[in-house]
Amino acid sequence: MNFFSKLAGHLIIHPPYRGVNALPKAIFDVAWNTLLNIDRWSFSRFEYMEPEETERIQRKKLGVLLKFSQENTKYWGSLIKTDPAKNPYLTLRSLPILDRETLKRNDLSVFEASHSPVWRKNRISTSGTSTNSPVVFYGDKLNFLRMESAMLHIFRLKNGDNLMRFNLEFPPYRPAGTLFSVNFAMQNSANIAKNTLNVLNKKKISHMLGPASSVLKLATLFRKYQIKFVLSGVGVVGESLIEADRTLIEEIFRCRVINIYASKEAGGPLAYECKKRSGWHMNTAHFFWEILDENNKEAAPGEEGDIVITMFENEVMPFIRYKIGDRGRILTEECFCGRKNPRLIFVGRDSQFIRLRDGYAIPFHSLTHFIRNSTPPIDQFQFLQKKPGEVTVKIVPLTEISSALISKVSSTANDHFRGRLHVNIEIADKIPGKSVLVIKN
Repeated sequence: MNFFSKLAGHLIIHPPYRGVNALPKAIFDVAWNTLLNIDRWSFSRFEYMEPEETERIQRKKLGVLLKFSQENTKYWGSLIKTDPAKNPYLTLRSLPILDRETLKRNDLSVFEASHSPVWRKNRISTSGTSTNSPVVFYGDKLNFLRMESAMLHIFRLKNGDNLMRFNLEFPPYRPAGTLFSVNFAMQNSANIAKNTLNVLNKKKISHMLGPASSVLKLATLFRKYQIKFVLSGVGVVGESLIEADRTLIEEIFRCRVINIYASKEAGGPLAYECKKRSGWHMNTAHFFWEILDENNKEAAPGEEGDIVITMFENEVMPFIRYKIGDRGRILTEECFCGRKNPRLIFVGRDSQFIRLRDGYAIPFHSLTHFIRNSTPPIDQFQFLQKKPGEVTVKIVPLTEISSALISKVSSTANDHFRGRLHVNIEIADKIPGKSVLVIKN
């Protein structure tokens, strides 16, 4: 291993931010851009390290995290009985799974580290729109910033590029003068489209990051009002993006669209697509990954299971063995792009599966393809399931849809599932509230 790879590995294990941990926030803000570039560089080198080296780095980081949690939190201190540095993997797998219900049952103080500077803490309340399970937790502002550097690397931003978060307020903390968010209520109007275009031009935006539904809605509005704007890249988070929607966004903004797997609890990107689009590269620099079966045992290599992550960077409220509410499987073969970190095949969120009459569960986007490919352009859609084997799909079309076409689409979907799922389609003028794709009772 050459000098630069060793230096990158050292910086991954010992983040430069920890050196300013005790500094006032104002001083840290000034130093942020320098620290961001250092961290971004080390992250870019980490992607191409050999698996043996990344495993060594992960083992070291895991031992440090477990030791810190043992000594500084009530919850993990009561569970970790031995020195985790001796065998961090064995210690980790002896711990129970942490999930949203565990967080709700306990006072946050039992998870919170006892010696964190006040300015690093950020109380966050998720909406639960994608998982149907809101939760409150403490985020680490240094972790947010580290995830920011990873995000900038994923977009391959250069000097002069400007990334805009569109209808995406998170992360809640950024030093003054770096990055920004723009939020619009996405009504179907020319004013919204023109106001967004004004911001894109005024800020000289080169890249956009936002929820898939918001970016898709913006692309649909731009097409409707014949507005053109060329971007260098678009990233979508939070919701599944089917191929037809990706194609539309790429046509409107004339750039590549990448899926990014992120969550509020993680503070940033967990995994991301490369140009080859053959799975999502897992962020193993900042997270330790497990895929577990229904008994919370390690799934066989390549098998689908629940995604469980341990976050290396959050020292305000450590997340260890956190079941994030999603399912996937891991590919260990090296990607054609040259990166050596493993890839995730993302299956979907636990809450975004439709239950068939025989008990089998399918991802909701299995139905989405029927709806998207068989109807005129759709503004919004939502799945409602009250019992297995039956689902109602509410759609808000951009143009009129005949009752005959609705009946045909419903019949085609019913035939496809051979009596295991009855699909009822309803036309709506608007789906109120946030874009919850799947609602279950």
